[in-house]
Amino acid sequence: MQNTDKKKDFLKSLEDKKVSNVVFKPEGLGALEFDIVMTGKNFETTSIPFRIERISTDSFLKFLDLKSDIERAEKILLNFIAFPIEARDKEYFNLDMEAMTNISTLIVDFQQTPFLYIESFRERKTE
Repeated sequence: MQNTDKKKDFLKSLEDKKVSNVVFKPEGLGALEFDIVMTGKNFETTSIPFRIERISTDSFLKFLDLKSDIERAEKILLNFIAFPIEARDKEYFNLDMEAMTNISTLIVDFQQTPFLYIESFRERKTE
């Protein structure tokens, strides 16, 4: 029951972050592909496809030790985002800081709880 509640909370948190079409990819250490609604260069709100990939725990912990939140965010974007490549630079999110915050939160959650993601997507696939 508790595991089911975690999965429901996880799926609800994705909706709250304006994330949709989430697919878990098992290659490497695991990856997530998803679409996120964000404001782009022409002030238009569009759905942008993203792919984030897990990294080694040692590398991840080095980012958490950084003192500056900005420096930490820059390292997280640079090392986790596989595409779009432009999103590895914080300037990509100039018009939508909420999207950057949502993606950063999703990255940290995914890095810390990969098995929750894997189980959730296996169950959704069989439904």
